[in-house]
Amino acid sequence: EILMTATYDPGAPISLQGNASLRSQQAIIGTILSGLSVSGVNNRLEGEPHLIGDIFFADSSTGLTVAVVSDLHANIILNAASFWFACHALGFSVSFMAAAIVSLVAVFSVVIKLTPANLGVYEAMVCFTAPLVGLTVGEGLIAAILLRGVAIVPVFLLGPCFSYMLTREMLSVSVTATTSVDSN
Repeated sequence: EILMTATYDPGAPISLQGNASLRSQQAIIGTILSGLSVSGVNNRLEGEPHLIGDIFFADSSTGLTVAVVSDLHANIILNAASFWFACHALGFSVSFMAAAIVSLVAVFSVVIKLTPANLGVYEAMVCFTAPLVGLTVGEGLIAAILLRGVAIVPVFLLGPCFSYMLTREMLSVSVTATTSVDSN
């Protein structure tokens, strides 16, 4: 494996010119790639790059394999932790690894869009996976319903507040626009 070595210039785009690989470690605040220029074949972009510019390809035969890890791993861990906490809050004994397996499978329910907010699909995926890790279908369903409830509470609490503020803002803009037209 060949890694590209270069002097880092935050203002200049990086160039991969065939059989090159760029591995970016987790970026420190302020370390951002401004662009990437790619030519040739067998180029590879790996790791956790924070790219704010465009990726430019020299021509139609240019090849770039992208194998990046973003915040997906954090999302998986947080989903697993929320399922683990829900199970333990309900008194169900489940390991963190089992919670991670259930939540990882359940996250794929997002691909299956049958109902608004995926209502019921996520819960079905949890129920399907729960027996594989030692929970009953009922325990999985109760934990999934608890998580759904916890996720929807802020919507019901904050939704009316923000709806009121938005309506008030729209009415004040409407009154200002009407007053401006009337004064002419």
